[in-house]
Amino acid sequence: MKSLVLCGALLTCISSPKTASHSCPVRMAMHASLAAVAPNDLLTPADYAWPLHDLNGKKVMLSDLSAKVTLVDFWATWCPYCVEELPALQGLYDKTKNDPNMHIVLVSNEDPTTVKKFMAAHGYTLPVYVVSEGDIPASFGVRYLPTMIILVKKTSQVLRAVGAIHWDSPQVIAALRKLE
Repeated sequence: MKSLVLCGALLTCISSPKTASHSCPVRMAMHASLAAVAPNDLLTPADYAWPLHDLNGKKVMLSDLSAKVTLVDFWATWCPYCVEELPALQGLYDKTKNDPNMHIVLVSNEDPTTVKKFMAAHGYTLPVYVVSEGDIPASFGVRYLPTMIILVKKTSQVLRAVGAIHWDSPQVIAALRKLE
Protein backbone atom coordinates (compact mmCIF):
# COMPACT_ATOMS: atom_id res chain seq x y z
CA MET A 1 0.00 0.00 0.00
CA LYS A 2 2.89 2.38 0.77
CA SER A 3 4.14 2.04 -2.81
CA LEU A 4 0.74 2.87 -4.25
CA VAL A 5 0.38 5.99 -2.09
CA LEU A 6 3.85 7.21 -3.03
CA CYS A 7 3.19 6.35 -6.64
CA GLY A 8 0.13 8.58 -6.44
CA ALA A 9 2.26 11.38 -5.03
CA LEU A 10 4.72 11.00 -7.88
CA LEU A 11 1.87 10.92 -10.40
CA THR A 12 0.40 14.12 -8.98
CA CYS A 13 3.69 16.00 -8.92
CA ILE A 14 5.19 14.75 -12.17
CA SER A 15 2.05 14.98 -14.26
CA SER A 16 1.35 18.60 -13.35
CA PRO A 17 3.12 21.15 -15.56
CA LYS A 18 4.72 24.03 -13.72
CA THR A 19 2.43 27.00 -14.11
CA ALA A 20 1.81 30.16 -12.17
CA SER A 21 -1.25 28.55 -10.58
CA HIS A 22 0.45 25.26 -9.69
CA SER A 23 3.26 24.87 -7.18
CA CYS A 24 4.74 21.58 -8.46
CA PRO A 25 8.29 22.27 -9.72
CA VAL A 26 8.34 19.32 -12.11
CA ARG A 27 7.70 20.01 -15.80
CA MET A 28 6.80 17.38 -18.33
CA ALA A 29 7.43 17.67 -22.04
CA MET A 30 4.36 18.30 -24.16
CA HIS A 31 4.01 14.68 -25.25
CA ALA A 32 4.90 13.02 -21.96
CA SER A 33 2.51 10.76 -20.11
CA LEU A 34 2.71 8.88 -16.86
CA ALA A 35 0.85 5.85 -15.63
CA ALA A 36 0.84 3.69 -12.56
CA VAL A 37 1.31 0.07 -13.49
CA ALA A 38 -1.46 -2.39 -12.70
CA PRO A 39 -0.72 -4.91 -9.93
CA ASN A 40 -0.89 -7.79 -12.44
CA ASP A 41 1.78 -6.11 -14.59
CA LEU A 42 4.64 -7.11 -12.31
CA LEU A 43 8.05 -8.19 -13.47
CA THR A 44 9.15 -11.78 -13.14
CA PRO A 45 12.62 -13.01 -12.09
CA ALA A 46 13.27 -13.74 -15.78
CA ASP A 47 12.84 -10.03 -16.58
CA TYR A 48 15.63 -9.24 -14.13
CA ALA A 49 17.86 -11.82 -15.81
CA TRP A 50 17.91 -9.59 -18.88
CA PRO A 51 21.48 -9.26 -20.29
CA LEU A 52 23.01 -5.86 -21.06
CA HIS A 53 26.51 -4.61 -21.90
CA ASP A 54 28.16 -1.56 -20.44
CA LEU A 55 29.85 0.88 -22.83
CA ASN A 56 33.15 -0.99 -22.46
CA GLY A 57 31.57 -4.27 -23.59
CA LYS A 58 31.28 -5.97 -20.19
CA LYS A 59 28.18 -8.17 -19.97
CA VAL A 60 25.92 -7.53 -16.97
CA MET A 61 22.45 -8.64 -15.97
CA LEU A 62 19.77 -6.18 -14.94
CA SER A 63 19.54 -8.13 -11.69
CA ASP A 64 23.18 -7.18 -10.96
CA LEU A 65 22.27 -3.49 -11.24
CA SER A 66 19.12 -3.57 -9.15
CA ALA A 67 18.84 -1.76 -5.83
CA LYS A 68 15.84 -1.25 -3.59
CA VAL A 69 14.75 1.43 -6.06
CA THR A 70 16.02 1.15 -9.62
CA LEU A 71 15.20 3.65 -12.33
CA VAL A 72 15.59 2.13 -15.80
CA ASP A 73 15.48 4.77 -18.54
CA PHE A 74 15.10 3.59 -22.14
CA TRP A 75 16.48 6.29 -24.44
CA ALA A 76 18.43 7.08 -27.63
CA THR A 77 20.89 9.76 -28.68
CA TRP A 78 18.70 10.70 -31.68
CA CYS A 79 15.54 11.20 -29.56
CA PRO A 80 14.93 14.90 -28.77
CA TYR A 81 12.82 14.18 -25.66
CA CYS A 82 15.49 11.79 -24.40
CA VAL A 83 18.17 14.43 -24.85
CA GLU A 84 15.93 17.01 -23.13
CA GLU A 85 15.58 14.72 -20.12
CA LEU A 86 19.30 13.92 -19.66
CA PRO A 87 20.28 17.02 -17.63
CA ALA A 88 17.60 16.19 -15.05
CA LEU A 89 18.68 12.54 -14.97
CA GLN A 90 22.29 13.64 -14.52
CA GLY A 91 21.14 15.89 -11.66
CA LEU A 92 19.25 13.00 -10.05
CA TYR A 93 22.28 10.74 -10.51
CA ASP A 94 24.62 13.35 -8.97
CA LYS A 95 22.32 13.64 -5.94
CA THR A 96 21.82 9.88 -5.44
CA LYS A 97 24.94 8.14 -6.81
CA ASN A 98 26.25 7.37 -3.31
CA ASP A 99 22.92 5.98 -2.12
CA PRO A 100 23.19 2.15 -2.15
CA ASN A 101 19.40 1.87 -2.15
CA MET A 102 18.90 3.74 -5.43
CA HIS A 103 20.33 2.98 -8.85
CA ILE A 104 19.85 4.71 -12.20
CA VAL A 105 20.30 2.67 -15.37
CA LEU A 106 20.16 4.13 -18.87
CA VAL A 107 19.49 1.59 -21.62
CA SER A 108 19.92 2.15 -25.36
CA ASN A 109 19.75 -0.14 -28.35
CA GLU A 110 22.29 1.95 -30.23
CA ASP A 111 25.90 1.10 -31.02
CA PRO A 112 28.05 1.50 -27.87
CA THR A 113 30.54 3.72 -29.71
CA THR A 114 27.77 6.16 -30.68
CA VAL A 115 26.46 6.28 -27.13
CA LYS A 116 29.94 6.65 -25.60
CA LYS A 117 30.80 9.57 -27.93
CA PHE A 118 27.47 11.27 -27.16
CA MET A 119 27.91 10.94 -23.40
CA ALA A 120 31.50 12.23 -23.54
CA ALA A 121 30.61 15.14 -25.83
CA HIS A 122 27.92 16.31 -23.39
CA GLY A 123 29.82 15.58 -20.17
CA TYR A 124 27.32 13.04 -18.81
CA THR A 125 28.57 10.49 -16.29
CA LEU A 126 25.41 8.41 -15.92
CA PRO A 127 25.79 4.63 -16.11
CA VAL A 128 24.71 3.54 -19.59
CA TYR A 129 24.11 0.05 -20.94
CA VAL A 130 23.18 -1.26 -24.35
CA VAL A 131 20.85 -4.08 -25.25
CA SER A 132 23.12 -7.03 -25.80
CA GLU A 133 20.96 -10.00 -26.64
CA GLY A 134 17.44 -10.12 -28.00
CA ASP A 135 14.77 -7.57 -27.41
CA ILE A 136 13.72 -5.56 -24.41
CA PRO A 137 11.39 -7.75 -22.30
CA ALA A 138 7.76 -7.08 -23.29
CA SER A 139 6.79 -6.70 -19.62
CA PHE A 140 8.68 -3.38 -19.55
CA GLY A 141 6.10 -1.98 -21.97
CA VAL A 142 8.58 0.15 -23.91
CA ARG A 143 6.83 1.47 -27.00
CA TYR A 144 8.09 5.05 -27.08
CA LEU A 145 11.25 6.89 -26.04
CA PRO A 146 12.07 7.97 -23.47
CA THR A 147 10.37 5.48 -21.15
CA MET A 148 11.32 5.29 -17.49
CA ILE A 149 10.46 2.28 -15.37
CA ILE A 150 10.78 2.60 -11.59
CA LEU A 151 11.36 -0.79 -10.00
CA VAL A 152 11.01 -1.41 -6.29
CA LYS A 153 12.73 -4.28 -4.47
CA LYS A 154 13.29 -6.41 -7.59
CA THR A 155 9.72 -7.68 -7.83
CA SER A 156 7.35 -4.89 -8.71
CA GLN A 157 7.03 -2.34 -11.43
CA VAL A 158 5.69 0.74 -9.71
CA LEU A 159 5.65 3.44 -12.34
CA ARG A 160 6.09 3.83 -16.08
CA ALA A 161 6.75 7.31 -17.50
CA VAL A 162 6.85 8.11 -21.20
CA GLY A 163 8.36 11.41 -22.33
CA ALA A 164 10.92 13.82 -20.92
CA ILE A 165 10.54 14.53 -17.21
CA HIS A 166 12.60 16.62 -14.81
CA TRP A 167 13.59 13.94 -12.30
CA ASP A 168 15.91 16.04 -10.15
CA SER A 169 13.36 18.14 -8.24
CA PRO A 170 13.54 17.85 -4.44
CA GLN A 171 9.93 16.56 -4.28
CA VAL A 172 10.56 13.73 -6.76
CA ILE A 173 13.83 12.74 -5.06
CA ALA A 174 12.08 12.69 -1.68
CA ALA A 175 9.26 10.54 -3.06
CA LEU A 176 11.77 8.13 -4.63
CA ARG A 177 13.66 7.85 -1.35
CA LYS A 178 10.42 6.96 0.45
CA LEU A 179 10.08 3.97 -1.87
CA GLU A 180 13.33 2.55 -0.44
